[in-house]
This record gives sequence, C-alpha cells and structure tokens, in this order.
Amino acid sequence: MAPIVAAIGIGATIAGGVVEAEGARKSGEVQKQIYDYQAAVAYENAKYFRMQGEREAVYAGMRSRAEAGQIAAAQGASMLTGESQRQVRESQQALGRLRQEDIRTAAARRAFGEETQAKLDIAAGEQAQWAGKVKRLSTYLGTAAQVATVSAKWMQAGGGGPGSFDTGMGLSPFGGSRYFG
Repeated sequence: MAPIVAAIGIGATIAGGVVEAEGARKSGEVQKQIYDYQAAVAYENAKYFRMQGEREAVYAGMRSRAEAGQIAAAQGASMLTGESQRQVRESQQALGRLRQEDIRTAAARRAFGEETQAKLDIAAGEQAQWAGKVKRLSTYLGTAAQVATVSAKWMQAGGGGPGSFDTGMGLSPFGGSRYFG
C-alpha cells in the first residue's frame, strides 16, 4: 500500500506543479492584456486631449477676432486715429495668439502625459508577462526538486535494511521491487 501511496503522492506533486506553473504563465498573460488595454485607453485619451485643445484654441481664436472687431468698432466710433489705436489692435491680436498657444501647449502636455502612461503600461505588461514565464519555470524546477527529494528518500529507505520500506514484501517503488520492477 505504501508504494501506491508514494506513487500517487509523486504524481500529485507533478500535477500540482504543472497546474501552478501554467497558472503563473496565464496570470502573466492576463496581466499583460490588462496593461495593453490601459495603454490603448491612454493613447485614446491623448488623441482626445489634442482634439479638445485644438477645438478650444479655435474657439479662443474666434473670441479674439470678435474682440478685435469690437475694438475696431469702438475705435471707429471714437473718431480717434493714430499710433495708439494700431498698437491696441496689435496687442489684442498678440494676446489672442498667446491664448491659443497656451491652450495648445496645455493640451499637448496632457496628451504627452497620457502617451507616457501608455508606454509605462506597455512596459509593465511586458514585465508581467516575463514574470509569469519566470514563475512558470521556477515552479517546474521546484516541482522537479520536490519529486527528486521524495524519490531519494524512497531510494534510501528501500535499501532492505532495518527500518526500510522494502521489507521483502515488494514495497520499494525504485528498483528491486515486485510491484515496481
């Protein structure tokens, strides 16, 4: 009975090691998929921020042109002419351009942050996948070591001496046994 239990134990150890190893591999793959999804979302966010920034810059340009029209109308109504009026219009146009540039810059910064996060997510996913493969290999090696340890104990115990498992009744699973060859 003991050799059968030992064989079942060794088989269960091997089966458990295979299941654990494949679970580690699959876990790494799933984590990579999660990170890839997060990266895709971050890239989409970056596109959105750029489009939103451009849209806001266009609106700011429209507001700036409307302000320029109001300034021109006010200047025309005041019947004043000269250098100061031209400077006021130029200053207003420069401020309008600066507002648009600020909006685009802020949008570009947000988009860059999202793209950077996407790259970090991709790297994390690759690392998680690699870690799953390493854990898989580690589990296989650990399982092999466990089986070797148990086998060595059986071999030592099955020598036929006092206290050994091989009592002449064929209980050694490793050679010289009636049941295990």
